[in-house]
Amino acid sequence: MEFEPQYDVSDAKKFLKENAGKIIAVIVILGVIYFAYDFFIGSIREVNIYVKDYEKEPIENSQIKIIDSSGHKVFEKEGSSYYLVNLRKGSYIVEVSATGFKKATETIEVSEDSSITIKLEKDLPLEIISLEFPERLFLGQEFTASAYVKNTGNYSSKPEVLLEDALEEFTCELDRVIVGAHSTEEVKIFCKVPSGILIKGSCEQKTAKARIKYLASSEQAKFELCNAPEIALGDVSFSVNPVSMPKQKKDISIKNNAKFEIEGTELSIEIVSATKNAPEEIKSWLAFTRVTSEPRYKRALPAIGAKETVYEPLEITLPPWARAETVYGNIVLNAPFLNEPIKSDLVIKITKEAKVQLKPTISPSKISIYERDGQIDEQTVKLTITNQGDLKVENLDVIIENSGECTQEWLKPLKTLSIAEIDAKKSAIVALIASAPSSVPQNTTMRCILSLSYENPLPPNDIKVQDIGFIEITKK
Repeated sequence: MEFEPQYDVSDAKKFLKENAGKIIAVIVILGVIYFAYDFFIGSIREVNIYVKDYEKEPIENSQIKIIDSSGHKVFEKEGSSYYLVNLRKGSYIVEVSATGFKKATETIEVSEDSSITIKLEKDLPLEIISLEFPERLFLGQEFTASAYVKNTGNYSSKPEVLLEDALEEFTCELDRVIVGAHSTEEVKIFCKVPSGILIKGSCEQKTAKARIKYLASSEQAKFELCNAPEIALGDVSFSVNPVSMPKQKKDISIKNNAKFEIEGTELSIEIVSATKNAPEEIKSWLAFTRVTSEPRYKRALPAIGAKETVYEPLEITLPPWARAETVYGNIVLNAPFLNEPIKSDLVIKITKEAKVQLKPTISPSKISIYERDGQIDEQTVKLTITNQGDLKVENLDVIIENSGECTQEWLKPLKTLSIAEIDAKKSAIVALIASAPSSVPQNTTMRCILSLSYENPLPPNDIKVQDIGFIEITKK
């Protein structure tokens, strides 16, 4: 049979009573040891301090001073860009300076081993006071922005403007400017938005930032970056001729398939194929009817709303000299946000050419002149000129080609040999007086040869001459 040992509680009480002083002493000693360790060793933390400029480059030969919450200086050193400092837990003020840089003061909280970076600004009298930026941009768009730099110093300066945040993804070039003392200059920023940037949804809010190199202060602008809008452009076809249908008007449809408004678009015309008419001249026949100044074949469009379709009237007016052919071209829509212009087909069918055709008729063409009792007869000859063409003809003149032989004793105008103009499908008459000289014998015949000159209504608007025929005059 086994027996468990028996413990008397009274013995334990007796032991504690007899050794109470010793136990308390041990506890106190252990507490002192713990707090001493924590104060001198356990609460010490390693703090790595790096001194850099705002381009993340180390600043050598910096000076550092650290002050604790009681105002006591606990660390001071110089000549490096990196400092390893052992600090107890708590709050500290860190002051850092360097030649050519502005002094920086920061408050740090030390609780664990840590690394901090303190940045110093260069001592430059420059600042960006504003950033002008588009409110909306599209993938693939080229655009211009402006940063305004102020120089508060006494000397001219050439600032280097840096582009940050969303602009770091763009391809940009900046003007290089010199900012005079106590003045402000505009720095132009020329950028292109890459087409491959990924955005959330159809548009995404972005931030553009500009700052001067080595300085902290910056200006920023919020903008919306959107996918390039899908725009549908309608085709246009004309069928015209300079005679019966020289003018025609058609509407060009422009549909904005995007979920947002677009602006800054422009329509224009290009001619890609013409053989009988000059392409540049053809463009001058076309006009967007809402345009009042030249060139009228270009049209800056107003804003087009989301999912909206607008119609732009285009009119063609053929000149009389337009040659018959089919002309091919494009309606071109361009905008700063497009990678390349949007084009639709333009077809101009010129179905007929204007003709110039004059038909002269002499009545009568053979004349007998009699001499009676010493008097020579006179007869009137009617020369009728009929304009069988499609255009008005101007500045017509009847010419007696052999006027050296066919003198005015044989043939002369009743009034004039000139006609100011003859409209298409109209006629004009020149009256001539036929006779014969008294000095020529009977049965003498004179042939007076006639021609007609006129100003060609078709380019090159030269003087045309055509034969009329002759009037045969016989003295009986």
